[in-house]
Amino acid sequence: MFRHILVPVDFGPCSLRAVDLACTLVRLSGGRVTLLHVLDADQSPDGPARRLNGLARCSRQPPGCLVVPAPNGVVTAILTAAEHLHADLLMLGAHGHPDPERRALGRVTCGVLLGTRVPVQVAPQGLGPAPHPLQRWRDVGRS
Repeated sequence: MFRHILVPVDFGPCSLRAVDLACTLVRLSGGRVTLLHVLDADQSPDGPARRLNGLARCSRQPPGCLVVPAPNGVVTAILTAAEHLHADLLMLGAHGHPDPERRALGRVTCGVLLGTRVPVQVAPQGLGPAPHPLQRWRDVGRS
């Protein structure tokens, strides 16, 4: 099982879905989550740090929260963090676009997929909270 999941968060609907799924996964299997926000060039770290701490309440164990600058780009910052933290899994949102129904992977997600040596899970784009992992088996038992 995955012992350490790194979740890059841009606070869009797709990345929030990835946070929810990662927290559900560690709740069921153990392990830990680290939430990562990569700062824009003109962004202060205070606001994102507060928002990450608010998201941290959903995990079985309080996840780590990390806010980093991106002097060499967002993709490089994510890949560097995954390597330094020895992450077993990257949980990504499909894209950072404000429209959650967009059907294409974003630039950052594609860059991470092409550059990583760590397994990657791209969170489904569906709206609402993630279903319980055993729900499909409950549904099969009812039919």
